[in-house]
Amino acid sequence: MKNKTMNIDVLGGCGKMKIIIFKYDDDIVLPNGVVLCLGFFDGVHLGHKTLIERAKTKGEHVGILTFDKSPKAYLLGRREEGVTSLSDKANYFDKLGVEYLFVLEFDERLSKLSKLQFKELVIDRFKPICLIMGEDYRFGFSKEGGPGFLRQFYPIEVVPILKIGDKKVSSRDISLLIKDGDIKEANKLLGHPYLIGGTVEKGLGNGHKINFPTANIKLDYDYTFPKEGVYMSYAYINDVKYLAITSISTHPTIDILQKPIIEVHIINFDGDLYGRYIEVEFIDYIRPIYKFNDLDELKTQIEKDENLTKNALKIE
Repeated sequence: MKNKTMNIDVLGGCGKMKIIIFKYDDDIVLPNGVVLCLGFFDGVHLGHKTLIERAKTKGEHVGILTFDKSPKAYLLGRREEGVTSLSDKANYFDKLGVEYLFVLEFDERLSKLSKLQFKELVIDRFKPICLIMGEDYRFGFSKEGGPGFLRQFYPIEVVPILKIGDKKVSSRDISLLIKDGDIKEANKLLGHPYLIGGTVEKGLGNGHKINFPTANIKLDYDYTFPKEGVYMSYAYINDVKYLAITSISTHPTIDILQKPIIEVHIINFDGDLYGRYIEVEFIDYIRPIYKFNDLDELKTQIEKDENLTKNALKIE
């Protein structure tokens, strides 16, 4: 079986990172002699970046070993919700100068491997010169393996959990901040704006009625959903950056919906977006969703939201 690889073309990245997707018992040759970083890396937050920077001091070739899906969600039979998709992670890793991204396909067979089997069947195949992991890294059946076990076999570096002030930088805490609408704090812990991506699909067309057309986004991943409200944001169309206002709402003023959707009004953009892929960075929370008396009131408020965004954000 040949290595399953793919190249990536990323916004602001060098595009040179090699991605290898494999199962633990695939008959493939994996690169040896790398500094191997271990973890799931949801969000690729400041703690993860610290880990990667530490890895760069240990050797020339840095690789990430992660899973294609959340082991916890898989084992609990839950939908996988996350701060970053696998594609997003690849983009961030590429920008951080990672040479290899090794994506291990997680399934029931892998979940039953003991810590020793995981070491022998997965980690040993890389013959790593050093292992880098967070202090809370666990692996193997029932999470029986950790840094102490791996230290018996390899040089390892254990990176302590990062704190900013009294806040722990963790994927879970960042997800909670996003759900609470505290985007600025979430972005501070991430070290970059919270980003989602998806394809523009046809909506109800209500934005056109008040001269504020919006792009309805069908997400390409089950992202952590921000709190309902209106947000200052940036939108990327074919790698071109625009100011935008993003609404998470059920349309309480008109055509009320059963669940909230994501709509993006892209400032100073005129064109057809249907079927196109766009990315949105959330920068700050503006206000909650109101039920207005009529469309004129709604239009007046959106004008205020747009002016606020124009004054607060700039295109660099």
